[in-house]
Amino acid sequence: IADDSGIELLKSLGDRSKDEAYFLVTAHSGGDVENQAMLAGFDAVLTKPLDMEMLRSFIQEEQEGTAESNEERMAGSD
Repeated sequence: IADDSGIELLKSLGDRSKDEAYFLVTAHSGGDVENQAMLAGFDAVLTKPLDMEMLRSFIQEEQEGTAESNEERMAGSD
């Protein structure tokens, strides 16, 4: 991102759907970046170089969690 950080971008989005997952990919490792990202609303922080298996795992977990949430909502609307 040219002039802003992903953290600032996510904050500027305001209300976000609970069905969407947000993750930050950064070259900066360490607690401060991760803490700021989690406080801003990111679901995960992945560091560069990006581990593709970790990315796949994160996406799969988020998809499974979304599917379970949708099933729970549907069961509750009966």
